[in-house]
Amino acid sequence: MHTGNVTMTGCNGNFFDDGGNSGNYSNNANDTLTICPGPNTGLPELIFTSFNLGAGDIMEVYQGTTYNAQTLIGTFDQNVNNPGVIQANPNVSQNGCLTIVFISNNNNNASGWIADINCYFPCQQVIPTIANTFPDSTGGFIDICQDDTVDFIAGVSFPENDTFYHQSASTTSFYWYIDSTNNIVDSGQVVQIPFDSAMGQIVGLIAVDSNGCSSTLNNEIPVRVSTTPHFDSTAATVDTICFGESFDLEGNVEPVEWSNATPTQIAGTTYLPDGSGVSYSSTLTFNDFAPGATVSTVTDIIDVWLDIEHSYIGDLEIEIICPNNQSSILKPYPGGGGTWLGEPCDNNTTLTPGNGYIYSFPTVNPTYGTMLGTPPVFAQDACTNAPGNTLPAGSYTSNQPLTNLVGCPLNGTWQIQITDNLFIDNGFIFAWGINFQSYLYPSNILTYEPGIDSLGWIVDSNYNDVLSSTTMGDTMTVEPTVFDTTLEYTLFFRDSFDCTYDTTVSVFVRPPWEPVCCEAVPPNMTSYPVGCPGDSTGYAVANPVDSLGPAPWWYTWTDQNGDTIAQVDSVFTADTLFNLPQGQYTVEVRDSIGCFAYNNVQVNEVPPMQLSISDIKAISCAGNFCDGSATVNINSGGTSPYSFLWSNGDTNQIPNSLCSDTNTVFVTDARGCLDTIGTNIPSPDSIDVVASGSDTICISNSTSISAQATGGNGGYVYNWTNTGNGSPLNVSPIVTTTYEVVATDSNNCPSAVDSVTIFVRDSIRVSLDSPDTICPGDTALILANTTGGDGNFTYNWENGWGSDSLGAAPLQQPGYVDVAINDGCGSPTRVDSVFIQVGGYDQLKIATNGDDTICLGESAVLSAQGRGGDEEFTYVWDNGLDTGKVHAVVPQTTTTYNVTVSDNCLTPTNSTSITITVGNQKDFDLLVDQPQVCKPGEFKFAFDTIMPDFNYEINFGDGYRPVFEDSIGHTFQGVGCYDIKAKIYTDLGCLTQKTFPCLVKVLETPIADFSFDPLNPTILDGQVNFINKSAYSDYYKWFINDSISSQNLEFAHLFADTGRYAVKLIAENENGCVDSTINDVFIDYKSAIWIPNAFTPNGDGINDTFLPKGDGLTKENYSLYVYNRWGNVMWSTNNPNQGWDGIGPDGKPAQNGSYVYDISYMLEGGREIHERGEFKLIR
Repeated sequence: MHTGNVTMTGCNGNFFDDGGNSGNYSNNANDTLTICPGPNTGLPELIFTSFNLGAGDIMEVYQGTTYNAQTLIGTFDQNVNNPGVIQANPNVSQNGCLTIVFISNNNNNASGWIADINCYFPCQQVIPTIANTFPDSTGGFIDICQDDTVDFIAGVSFPENDTFYHQSASTTSFYWYIDSTNNIVDSGQVVQIPFDSAMGQIVGLIAVDSNGCSSTLNNEIPVRVSTTPHFDSTAATVDTICFGESFDLEGNVEPVEWSNATPTQIAGTTYLPDGSGVSYSSTLTFNDFAPGATVSTVTDIIDVWLDIEHSYIGDLEIEIICPNNQSSILKPYPGGGGTWLGEPCDNNTTLTPGNGYIYSFPTVNPTYGTMLGTPPVFAQDACTNAPGNTLPAGSYTSNQPLTNLVGCPLNGTWQIQITDNLFIDNGFIFAWGINFQSYLYPSNILTYEPGIDSLGWIVDSNYNDVLSSTTMGDTMTVEPTVFDTTLEYTLFFRDSFDCTYDTTVSVFVRPPWEPVCCEAVPPNMTSYPVGCPGDSTGYAVANPVDSLGPAPWWYTWTDQNGDTIAQVDSVFTADTLFNLPQGQYTVEVRDSIGCFAYNNVQVNEVPPMQLSISDIKAISCAGNFCDGSATVNINSGGTSPYSFLWSNGDTNQIPNSLCSDTNTVFVTDARGCLDTIGTNIPSPDSIDVVASGSDTICISNSTSISAQATGGNGGYVYNWTNTGNGSPLNVSPIVTTTYEVVATDSNNCPSAVDSVTIFVRDSIRVSLDSPDTICPGDTALILANTTGGDGNFTYNWENGWGSDSLGAAPLQQPGYVDVAINDGCGSPTRVDSVFIQVGGYDQLKIATNGDDTICLGESAVLSAQGRGGDEEFTYVWDNGLDTGKVHAVVPQTTTTYNVTVSDNCLTPTNSTSITITVGNQKDFDLLVDQPQVCKPGEFKFAFDTIMPDFNYEINFGDGYRPVFEDSIGHTFQGVGCYDIKAKIYTDLGCLTQKTFPCLVKVLETPIADFSFDPLNPTILDGQVNFINKSAYSDYYKWFINDSISSQNLEFAHLFADTGRYAVKLIAENENGCVDSTINDVFIDYKSAIWIPNAFTPNGDGINDTFLPKGDGLTKENYSLYVYNRWGNVMWSTNNPNQGWDGIGPDGKPAQNGSYVYDISYMLEGGREIHERGEFKLIR
């Protein structure tokens, strides 16, 4: 390395320190070496093979020729064993150079370094594509059948071609991989890749150019291979039949899903036991999603679902918990009561799973509300079929919003937790899962299931009749038309990938004459015996069984002697032979294909009945009692069952409803044979009773009553009302009483009733009539009103104030007056008394309606009310008023009225007074600050005088409002004349109110408004028209930036420069009312020329030069420069009609890539414009 600053060009050589390849470098060195690329050499690189610096010595390497922190590649000192390979970076180095700076101190030098100087070509961009496939990839997938081959054709583009080296498809290698770049399966631009397994695979492409630079296909293509469906349930209902029979072909195909995603569900029957707070939990773990991916919106989740049954939803809480423990309660506890989930076995002692229902909780459009708000439907217990109520299967609204799960990590463990809170009932969960939107999965996660395109049976019509078929043809009923052969039936299935599959079932058809097809099973025989001895009423029935063969049938009957007694030909029903005597009969049956069957039957005779009657019981009571009984016995004979009919209509063998005297029974057996027998039922006499006792007694006396019964069954019982049982009885009534006796016998037969009445005189009763109060010196007359006893009353009054029913008491002071009363029957003495007040009335009091205040000319009411005394009041008023309680007066001044009250019992009088205060009204005027103003009308109003104790109110047309200040303001929004109302209340409440017509007037105010056209003017078209849209105006002034421009209704203005201009309009009307408005007008700069963003100098005569064009360009001050990416001038001109043809300053075609233009020009108006931008050269 040479001392000082050295620059070299080229990429071949060795790089040593100044000590060479064997000596140490010098002390106090400060050397710089710059290595730049030569023409078409690529960029320089250093490959160090040895490196050893002493303490304090450093080497710095920079990109380009500029030394700063942005271009520094690294600093190397004694701690660095080897810098390795250092390359110029075209994205950092301005000119592709490397600069090395070495500084050593004055001691500790070392052996230095050895490095090779080479050149390399930086990688240019390689973009591989899949240009075409067969089959095509419509929809983003290639769907094929098993063992199919897919043709792939690769494409490639080179956006930076020829920047450092030339690229082409012919010099590029293509490598095809499946699922991983580590799994290369083929190479070449056109390949055929076989797929022999039913699975999904991702096909990708790697392109490597001639410089070894590579890139991987951005959009890999999924290949989905059809999966083999399941035909497990496909079958014929039989594998062998007899000719003439039919059978069903049932085609059931289940497409098979393929996925490499983590399962979104977990299955397996799990018992949910009883328990207080016992929880069942199950987890699903996902790791398919992008690292750190979360639920960003609730619709990222499709739904959460459970397959569950439980016999008491009220004790469950169901919760979904995500990996970071965010959760949402799907069904809360408590709530739901005894409603089921699914169809459980509702028995706590039996751990038998029921039938689960699937309940889902989607994030959008659930069918039902919450589980607690959805009515149940009828269901049956899965084990006992007992009725119950269950929630219908379907989608439900989560109790807590599923937005609780927004922010949950997608990867990790998700958990369903079911808590049983009560010690009642149980259930099972069979499966649960959570479904996410497909867009959340990375592109390498595939899940697919081929759909059903078509499905049907292939049946040879030469050998079969198709009796019925579904529309698709997957199920049909077939009857073979040939026999003694095996027929094959093929179910054909085509899936949505256009792949076909089939399966075959076989059925053997037997000939009709085979014994197994004849199945000579004897016909079913039934017979009915001869009903009564000696009759020919028996009959026999032959009924061929289903397996005997097809109708019609031929019947031949023979008797026990072998004689043919009947023959029936070609019928389609069972045959019955009537009118047979006792004996044995045989039948031969032949079907339509010649199969025979035989059977015989015995017709019997029924022996006659032998009857007797026993256990005769009399009726319990006389009269219409029919509870006698007897038993009719069938000792022998007849045919059971037997029916019985007694002469009273009873049909029992042992009736309990027989009446007395003769009863007859008719007995009929099952054959209708009849016999009869009779019997007599005895009856007892009816019951009678007689009651006796005295007529009348006094209150204190007692007497005897008795009863005597006859008839019935003896053992009489006597039950009396109002007293005890038995006979005789002593009674002591205190009031007149009737005693009724009921007599019954030992059989409780209908009773006999009789009664006796004992009359008892009433006790003495009295009421006293007298005055409550008397005046002193008066005599109180008291009348005794007496009843009861024997009516012979005697009276004993206190102080001898009377000897009969009227007493006279000359009382001088208040007190009680007593009287004692007796009669001639010895009734208890009756004593009573009454209190009489002498004088002592309450003091007279008087009340009025109180003082009042009125305005002059109004009337007032005077009212008095007395209390106390004897309540016979007299009222005396002054001021010339008559007597009486109430008076109406109209005083002119304030007046006091006096009133006195007295009674008729000399009670002292009492007086009071009423004062009526008379007030007067107040006149006033209403003042306003100005009679008229422009809209909105703002005025101030005031009363001419203000009294401190008066109330003032004013009405502006919207109701009265109080005035508390000297003046009040109001604004009128409408135009026109306004009437104002006002009123004053004096301190005594006297009202004065006035209306002031058209007191104020509001004048119309203009509304200033305008628009302009165009809305977005530019300097190229600077004239703007201003359109006046004002209302209620007559005069106008226009200003632009505060300078008046026009006084016309409308005007136009030419703006000479760009910028913002404030345009103001002032509008005025004849009333002198004014309004204004301001709008900003923006004059924008707009280029006058068009500059292309790319050109193609390939000599085809189209777009071969880069040439800006436009109107208004002049040659004055015009310049155009073109620079490459490193800032070198590639071409320039001062002629606006000359363009660049893509030739560089070295006379060679410039490389493809991006270039910068710098243009200055002047418009015809003298405006100078400078622009700078980028364009592309494409060959």
